[in-house]
Amino acid sequence: MAQTSSWRVSDAVAYDLMRADAAALCRLLLDLTSRGGSAPEEASSELVAVRRATVAVDGYDRRAVDDAAARFRARATELAGELDG
Repeated sequence: MAQTSSWRVSDAVAYDLMRADAAALCRLLLDLTSRGGSAPEEASSELVAVRRATVAVDGYDRRAVDDAAARFRARATELAGELDG
């Protein structure tokens, strides 16, 4: 008998979107640093933290995926505000 995963298609999509949110956050961090808005050491540290947080998320835990995505989006919104003003 074949084993079925408890991971649903919508969970896979949510996980991919969370990874995209992390990538967008990293792009904003790099953009802010290249424009002189953030110290390279600070941005580097945050980039590593975002990457570690992304890898640490259990893709089978939908709540963890959604929480991480929300954190990444919130931080990206903050950084976008710094870039704009």
